Amino acid sequence: MATDTLHIKNMVCDRCIKVVKNELANLGLPPERIKLGEVRLREPADEEKIGQLKSALAKHGFELLDDKKAKMIDRIRSIGIRDRQPRNSITPTGNPVKRWSAGARNFAQQNR
Repeated sequence: MATDTLHIKNMVCDRCIKVVKNELANLGLPPERIKLGEVRLREPADEEKIGQLKSALAKHGFELLDDKKAKMIDRIRSIGIRDRQPRNSITPTGNPVKRWSAGARNFAQQNR
């Protein structure tokens, strides 16, 4: 199954994921997976659909990233934001610096 990965700037919470998911559905672009800053489509989108998606996302304050460096910076930022999100417990567990370091290390290994 062919996939196409899109990187989206300014996705910082679960509401952002819901908004992006709705815009993808409106354009007939079924996602395989959506997470902060990244969408993996089930099938590649053509340039026309990508243009429509850019416009739709811009209305909500998001930006579809094309540049590899910009994608990497946004991904690192998303890791930091994700690790500052509250967990389901009242008291935080684990060391947030270690969690962030592990996330950054995993990202670096995936993008060699």
